Amino acid sequence: MSFARAELVRLLLIHREITEKKYPTHARLATLCNVSERTIKRDMKLLKDEFDAPFVYDYKEHGFYYSKPFILLPHGFGDPELMALCMTLEVADSFRNTPFADALKGAIGKVQLLLPSDMALGNSPPCISRVPDPMPPEEAGAIINFNMLLSAIKDARQVRMTYYTITRDSEESRVVDPYHLYFSYGMWYLYAYCHSRQQTRDFAVRRIRKLEILPSTFTPPDPQTLHASLASRFTNEAPLNNSDATEVVIRFDSTGARWIREREWHSSQQRVDHPDGSCTLTMTVSGLAGIRRWILGFGGRHATPLSPPELVAQVREEVRAMLNNIENNSK
Repeated sequence: MSFARAELVRLLLIHREITEKKYPTHARLATLCNVSERTIKRDMKLLKDEFDAPFVYDYKEHGFYYSKPFILLPHGFGDPELMALCMTLEVADSFRNTPFADALKGAIGKVQLLLPSDMALGNSPPCISRVPDPMPPEEAGAIINFNMLLSAIKDARQVRMTYYTITRDSEESRVVDPYHLYFSYGMWYLYAYCHSRQQTRDFAVRRIRKLEILPSTFTPPDPQTLHASLASRFTNEAPLNNSDATEVVIRFDSTGARWIREREWHSSQQRVDHPDGSCTLTMTVSGLAGIRRWILGFGGRHATPLSPPELVAQVREEVRAMLNNIENNSK
């Protein structure tokens, strides 16, 4: 049976009042839910008929209570679904330093009314767990910036920001058209068109030192096109020159190929397995920085870039720099 949102909220409120042994009456519940007593009686009949709620009226306390332990669960809500829900709530913890935090707490409170006491948020079943991504500490400035950026995106307003660039260890003022906020590798990022660079770039929200919403507006990109652009990248790093997507080809030896066969690395990937156990992986991506670091992560002996030539050159240069650093520091 499907429920309207208002009806579901009332059912949860009624269940909470009875579960917390407040011995509510029809009149009290009607006032709490801002509806008529007739509506409350219909809701309670629904609780009894659809969920087998064992509430009875206590004439001594002058209100309703549950005659036995009761969990408000739809029929057919099995253990795997409950475990999946617990894990989903844990993943939602990444929203704790955003304007969604209060709304999330309220939603979780309602959802937890549906869960057994040993399957509440933060108390997943002992047989499963989620290893969270490393996350920076919460900062008031980052939360304020997130709120301002969300507002600017909704109103299609340009922003001026002072941004700290880690690679150059410097701050720079930029005017950008904020397009989208996304969460990746434990941090929130802004995807925006940077007027000083004349291209779309990614900015870590916590590296924004100052932020100002400007009166000037911009035309937002098509949402489907925007999401497709983000999905085409191998990591959350944008290409340095807004170039078209590039086809990359990487050869993995028999050892590296075992990891490659375990999962899908990109939506465009095509894998060719070879008789000696090695494989060749072809992907069409925008931006090579993430691919370069990923290749180097295989230790140099298990992954070999074959194309494009610029990727081959970049990996070669990184390996040479690494060798020089090792030699210089071992003397």
